Amino acid sequence: MTERNTIDRFAATIAYQIVRAIPALHPLIEDAVESDPMIFHHSVDIQRNKLILEPLQRLHSKGFNLGNCPFVIIIDGLDECQGNLVQSGLVKSLTTAFLRSPLRIRILIASRPEIYLQATFNSSSIDPRLSRLALSGEYSPDEDIYQFLEDSFEAMRQDHPLASRIPPSWPGPEILGEITRKSSGQFIFASTTVRYVCGDPCGLPTRRLDVIRELQPPHGEEDLPYAGLNSLYNYVLSKVRGIERVMQVFGFSIIFQSEVDYSVCTEPLLCIIL
Repeated sequence: MTERNTIDRFAATIAYQIVRAIPALHPLIEDAVESDPMIFHHSVDIQRNKLILEPLQRLHSKGFNLGNCPFVIIIDGLDECQGNLVQSGLVKSLTTAFLRSPLRIRILIASRPEIYLQATFNSSSIDPRLSRLALSGEYSPDEDIYQFLEDSFEAMRQDHPLASRIPPSWPGPEILGEITRKSSGQFIFASTTVRYVCGDPCGLPTRRLDVIRELQPPHGEEDLPYAGLNSLYNYVLSKVRGIERVMQVFGFSIIFQSEVDYSVCTEPLLCIIL
């Protein structure tokens, strides 16, 4: 959706999520909208103050202990938002808003390390309160992927309709390690594997996992990046019923999203504003 790469709905989205986490804020934010029905057409800074900061401060002043409700605001793909100045401005706006706030609020931003964003994060007003995690070659996600697989298969052993036919020791450390290695550091392979294995309530997960384990990249593609992921997608798509209709949907998606940047993010940057 084209609305997702703009900043227009940022404050409203955050306010909605905060209300879900702290229902007591609902009437306060509702009052802000009723007192100014045009609030969503104002600047992001004004929306931030009226829909987020001021309701939180009002709730705090009424004796509500926000210290017992720490929460994190997550902003994923900041670099995909239209405009370099908009992206840098959002970081500065959030930092200014919560810099001296007594509220237990943390902001987590995931983005590619664009030069202008690095310059913003390196500024003297932001850097001292910043914690960074670079998701480059120095970071190995294998441990996290293994833990994700272990937890997912444990839930599958308990909740799947055919759970009674699943051995309690399945799939075991060796197979978990094998799937982790095939993931090549990509959570998408692990998550797609889990969805496929448990995706058919009438299919035995142990057999469906065996199918994934037996997949091999086509000859000559063994050393290509994400060869395992390509093989997995090829297999899943080959089993789709009505593949002609699926191809039509893909075609329309490509045509109407031609402005989407599909470039590969080779060195994403993860920053946590403290």
